[in-house]
Amino acid sequence: MLSLLRIKYLQFLEHAREKGFSSAVAFTLYKYEEAVPVEKDLATLKPLPESTETDLRLLDLGPENFAGYCLDYPLASRRQRVERYFRCGYRSLAMVRGNRVLADLWYVTRDSARTPGIHPHVQWFGIDLGPHMAYMFDMHFLPGQRGGGAATFFMGSALHHLRDRGFIRAYGYFAAHNTPALWVHRLLGWRELPRFDVRRFLLYETAKPKI
Repeated sequence: MLSLLRIKYLQFLEHAREKGFSSAVAFTLYKYEEAVPVEKDLATLKPLPESTETDLRLLDLGPENFAGYCLDYPLASRRQRVERYFRCGYRSLAMVRGNRVLADLWYVTRDSARTPGIHPHVQWFGIDLGPHMAYMFDMHFLPGQRGGGAATFFMGSALHHLRDRGFIRAYGYFAAHNTPALWVHRLLGWRELPRFDVRRFLLYETAKPKI
């Protein structure tokens, strides 16, 4: 619980610096979003376009190799969640230049999970996460690195990595109001599933099917 509170505190400070104190207070106290669960058959992935960023690396991070990379997370809240997520059995995919993390997301499988229900979102959306399937969540891009197709390239690279590791299907979700996320998922051919209303008050979150 203390680690979760520290993450939320750091997120509050970062949100306040970017969007102002009032916005940070509102975001911390209450959130509503229309969630769009999605699934992707990894056999249908198209080839990745060539990237002009030849110095980028995609890392698959877990407790067995994380310390060896000495990574620099520009946002403290992103670094703070690492140990908490590892304890839950989650793994991270990170796009790095040198040792600097430009973007990261997390994923979990039935075999890796160490918590009941695998992940709260899996329970919310009624996903039957079978063998060789992954649930992807909590994707973040540094503000200065967004645009120009970077998010599509990063997520596409993550999906190709999972497919190359033997995964056959991936799941996730995005907020309906997040237009860039909508286009990233549609460009990569994710199939949209029935929507949910997600509400959070402080640390308490609920999800109900959209009526």
